[in-house]
Amino acid sequence: CSELAPRSDQIAGGSKAREEVRHKYRSLLGKLTTNSKRRIDALTALAKESKQFTKDIVFLTEAQITQVFISSFPAAFQYFGYYF
Repeated sequence: CSELAPRSDQIAGGSKAREEVRHKYRSLLGKLTTNSKRRIDALTALAKESKQFTKDIVFLTEAQITQVFISSFPAAFQYFGYYF
């Protein structure tokens, strides 16, 4: 009967599968430094394959956008003539 019980990595949201998706998505997202259709398509495909981890994918995407925005914030101010 234990053979029929799903392993934790087979359950939607299983921690092993979840960490694998998070790692792969974070890695792909970190390599997206230009408007690369190939990388965006890879991120989209991974997100479509991993719908059970939507919250994680959204969190990672938001974190990356925030990080990029904050790191480019001083440059944006300098571009418009504001200095700290």
